[in-house]
Amino acid sequence: MENVKDFFNKLKDSMDKNPIIKRMAIIMGIFILLIILLIIISSCARRNAKPKTYSYKDFEKYMITLTKNRYKDKEDQLPKNDKDVVSVELQSFINDGTIEDLTEIIENNSTCKGTVKIINNYGHLLYLPNLDCGKDYKTKTIYDTLTTEENIVTEGSGLYKVDDEYIFRGEAVNNYLKLNNITFRIIKVYDDGDIRIIDTTGKYPNSSWDDRYNVDKLGNVGINEYIQENKINSRLKDSIEDIYNNYELFTDDIKSYFVSKEICVGKRSINDDIFDKSIECSKTIDAYPFGLIYPYEYYIASLDQNCHSIKDESCKNYNYFSNFLKMTWTTIGDKDISYQAFRISSVGASTHKTSYATPIRIVTNINKDLIVKSGTGTEEDPYIIETFTNEKSTKKK
Repeated sequence: MENVKDFFNKLKDSMDKNPIIKRMAIIMGIFILLIILLIIISSCARRNAKPKTYSYKDFEKYMITLTKNRYKDKEDQLPKNDKDVVSVELQSFINDGTIEDLTEIIENNSTCKGTVKIINNYGHLLYLPNLDCGKDYKTKTIYDTLTTEENIVTEGSGLYKVDDEYIFRGEAVNNYLKLNNITFRIIKVYDDGDIRIIDTTGKYPNSSWDDRYNVDKLGNVGINEYIQENKINSRLKDSIEDIYNNYELFTDDIKSYFVSKEICVGKRSINDDIFDKSIECSKTIDAYPFGLIYPYEYYIASLDQNCHSIKDESCKNYNYFSNFLKMTWTTIGDKDISYQAFRISSVGASTHKTSYATPIRIVTNINKDLIVKSGTGTEEDPYIIETFTNEKSTKKK
């Protein structure tokens, strides 16, 4: 204590003898006091500041961020196999103190509940938020958007309920959808709620169905097996897989939006019932995200009452496929001739040699819970799918 007293006495003597030292000490003291005062004010402001308020749309994105942060070091708890799902309740983030009471951080002080689904889509993880704030706001999914009562028709162009599915039929149908700046047209809603769509861009390379040596024809005219029993692919299947695996076309993040489904590869005759999908789906192969249109899908879309067989050109009437589908292969072979397969043009389906190079129009499927950002389904105002993507791959190894 005496040493401290001596120090201050000496300091006082120095200041009395040297005015410069005295002024510097006063300035330093004032500076230190200002620093302390600023720290106190800042601390009080932080305690009294209101938490950030999120719009409903921004909070959906924040829900994904919260979920990804939770599983950052828990990859073993993520869905491991195709179609596996892990659901995370929004309430769990409140329970563990990660976020405040929702009424404090969501616009309009809304009372909300929500879930984030983590879905494994063919090895790629899709994070899908769903927010329910009662009358204030509810996440708008593509399934709910399409299947509203006012959208279902029983005559004229539109969305028809056929058995347990919803199918677009007619010429003037509002079935345009945009995902990752690619415009698709919606073919149908499956009985499980997922959505089947076809790419309208026609930007992919032409491909033969197959061009291998055929023992029936004794020439390199191809074999109409989409995949052989010994797992050897046709040229067509290889081409489709090349498109799916092309990172320049589809990043890992975007691939997470595509759902795999079994591919129908049953062969049909030119004389078979055009509307009987059980013929084409009498044989299926393992689920895959990308495929092609089936002949029966083209025909069921027509509303012309004279459309009875593959030979009826009237099937192109009142049929939206005729407006944009210039030509494409299907995955269906001809059961009568081993080197022919079905392809579809603007005038209908017909059989052609599998060795012919033909355009590919990719058909794929999307999850029923994807969020509709905007749009009414028209060509000018397509349904825009909200994407939550980043540069980092989300693929599960």
